[in-house]
Amino acid sequence: MSQNTFESMRRFISRKVKKKIKYKFFKAPLRVPLYKKPNKTRMGKGVGKFYLWLWKICKNQSLFELSYLKKKFLFFYIFSKLKYKIPFKVFLSSI
Repeated sequence: MSQNTFESMRRFISRKVKKKIKYKFFKAPLRVPLYKKPNKTRMGKGVGKFYLWLWKICKNQSLFELSYLKKKFLFFYIFSKLKYKIPFKVFLSSI
């Protein structure tokens, strides 16, 4: 998961929630660098230039937490819109 994806999630939630709800984001501690070679280069000759940092997301890992939500329809609305911003399948769990 890239930094841009994480930032777009954070912005979307903070705009919809405003100051009604407390929210927390859980960034994975494992960051992996991604290297990319320029187009039209041959195989071999090293890794390439640094491109961006990626966060490794494991299965069943929490990405964010919303608390103190009296209006449940707002929670489902936020989650349904947020699913389209994340590049992998997500599901809703409540504890």
